[in-house]
Amino acid sequence: MDRPHRQLRFVRGRREETALAAASVVDRLAAEDVAWVGPYAPAHRKGWSRAELAGALGGTLGAVVLSLHEGLRPDDLGRAQGLVRAGGALVLRLPADDALPPADRARRQVPPWGPEAVGDRTWRRVLSRLPRSGGSAPLAAPPPVAPHADELAEQDAVVEALLGTWAGPPGLAVVTARRGRGKSAALGRALAGLTPDLRDHAVICGPSEAASAVVRRFAGAPPVPRRHPLDLLDAEPSPRILVVDEAAQLPVPLLRTLLAAHPQAHLAFATTVEGYEGTGRGFLLRFLEDLRRDPRPLQELRLARPLRWAPGDPLEAWVDDTLCLDAAPPVLATAPASTPRHALLDREALARDEPLLRGVFGLLSHAHYRTTPADLQRLLDAPGLAVHALFEGEEPVAVGLVAAEGALPEALLDDMLAGRTRVRGQALADTLACHAGRPGLARGRLWRSVRTAVHPARRRQGLGRQLVEAEHRTHPDGLWGTLFGATPGLLRFRLGLGYRVVRLGHARSDRAGEPSVVMLRPRTPEEAAEVALLQQTLATELPLSVALLRSEGPVSDEMIDLIRGGLPPPGRLSLEEEEAAVAAWLRGVRPLEGAATALRQALDAGRLDPGHLDPVARMLLLGRLERHRPWRTLANEAGLPSVPAAMRCLRRAVASSWSGGSAGSGLP
Repeated sequence: MDRPHRQLRFVRGRREETALAAASVVDRLAAEDVAWVGPYAPAHRKGWSRAELAGALGGTLGAVVLSLHEGLRPDDLGRAQGLVRAGGALVLRLPADDALPPADRARRQVPPWGPEAVGDRTWRRVLSRLPRSGGSAPLAAPPPVAPHADELAEQDAVVEALLGTWAGPPGLAVVTARRGRGKSAALGRALAGLTPDLRDHAVICGPSEAASAVVRRFAGAPPVPRRHPLDLLDAEPSPRILVVDEAAQLPVPLLRTLLAAHPQAHLAFATTVEGYEGTGRGFLLRFLEDLRRDPRPLQELRLARPLRWAPGDPLEAWVDDTLCLDAAPPVLATAPASTPRHALLDREALARDEPLLRGVFGLLSHAHYRTTPADLQRLLDAPGLAVHALFEGEEPVAVGLVAAEGALPEALLDDMLAGRTRVRGQALADTLACHAGRPGLARGRLWRSVRTAVHPARRRQGLGRQLVEAEHRTHPDGLWGTLFGATPGLLRFRLGLGYRVVRLGHARSDRAGEPSVVMLRPRTPEEAAEVALLQQTLATELPLSVALLRSEGPVSDEMIDLIRGGLPPPGRLSLEEEEAAVAAWLRGVRPLEGAATALRQALDAGRLDPGHLDPVARMLLLGRLERHRPWRTLANEAGLPSVPAAMRCLRRAVASSWSGGSAGSGLP
């Protein structure tokens, strides 16, 4: 029997009214078969937080009720529909009118702009694509998903291919699929089919325990052990079979190190592509090429048929269309017909031009490591964002996003420097003011180059340089900068455009998985002087910064050489700089790594005496600054529940004994 399609339902009114209306739609479903995301869940229904929704990927429900009274979060919309099984429904609770909810404007406000600067184009896009009727009739309880034998044929072939590979000499496998195609189940079934001697030497890893739960469930008993990816970099003995699920959510450098760390093992990498939680492009663009160059044979396997819902599912099609999940770069002529022309796009016109919007978003999605539906909302609605493009005829061949930053009022800057607030949408201003200690730069106009994407058929033809130079000409007043997950290629590109590295981040980019860098492009003597000061500080802090970064994961030697090559000789922080850095850490404005060199100088000079700290704090301080041990290891050894708890413990302990300046005041 054919599976019933999933449905999109919606109800409109005040919060209380839509809660009652939605309850009547899902009344026939068991309480545990419905997720209520948002306020006003009925007493007998469990309310879900956004974090619970994000962590439930891989599960199935009869219905998800999603409140949009507080506004639109496109990622939640995609995640919610991914949980609904065949015959179920996504039920949207909507305000009575079409206006963007004020709470949404407030949430996405970017100072110094007011909430009125937040666009409503994505909101209008969603509303315009709703069915004519919301469908208030009660939903019949959908049956549990039980795939038929013919539906499992594709998955069976993947399981057979994996088992065949694992029975031979060391090899590699890649399994890619969209959400709901049974990718994790295929990995688990393959592990379940192993002979006992191989199963005893199999290991699962992934970005989180939740991400590996489906694999482990299908693998059966006895449980296949799950290990943290960092624990597998020097694991002894090496596993014979290593399964990495949701691999695109791990940093590419970490994946490369895992690959090199187990040359005699079978490795199977699986990832979701074209998904609402991220497209996995970093995996496909970069890591897949590493796998193809590895001497071990590689099997590339793909699952196309959905198993949680029927092929041609209208709810999946609606989400794909509404959130542009299926957007792709435009089809171009074989060779460029003319010199590309530059244009600064009007975002209202862009929202109305569906082919152009899909071309622009398709370029951004296919050129970057992880693009989510929230990026579509930022593209259309974020305050202060400019969209630049190069065109061949009517087709975009390169796209650049530029954010206007800075011009921050003094009171807001004071709150930022005191650790009382963080400002969204001001990444460059925030890092220069708080992490680099240069608040004066955030008072003036800043331009941040957010993304630059070039059509895959036109790369290495100078279009990226042409586009960035056009952006500079369009916005001539103010200091230009950029922040990104650093790779040697991107560093060379920006260095060639006159940008200079002024900060090396202490965390890795969420999207690229690489250590982040901050680069500035000075155009006046005053800007050049500021950049020189920042580079001198970076040169002094770089050795310890690199050691601490490497303790948490691999770092490219080539990238560090490129950074070091543009810096002056290292020196020492002045006493004033040392105290300012430690004070910023103690106020919670910087992470410990942002004050590591200052703390190390204070330790060496006796201005910070570890003997005055309690044993746990002393172990944390010396373990991080002297032995460069990972935070995760230190937290475990200290018996603390998490890395943030370890960081707070150390900061409070040092604050009680630090005598420099007034650093200890105003602690959280």
